Amino acid sequence: MKCEKFSKITDLKDFLENNLIIAQLCGFNILKPLPSYSVFQRFIKNLSNSYLKEIYEKSS
Repeated sequence: MKCEKFSKITDLKDFLENNLIIAQLCGFNILKPLPSYSVFQRFIKNLSNSYLKEIYEKSS
């Protein structure tokens, strides 16, 4: 979400649904439907911010 500057989970979900190659690169099985809004929301809520910062810094 941060890389694409999305402020809403729905924007992220729409982006991934319209860019299946990127969804696949993110680890999703594109032969199945993407997770629901609530799954994305729960994942983001439960993910440690420090872990995200570490990943972001390593990828920059």
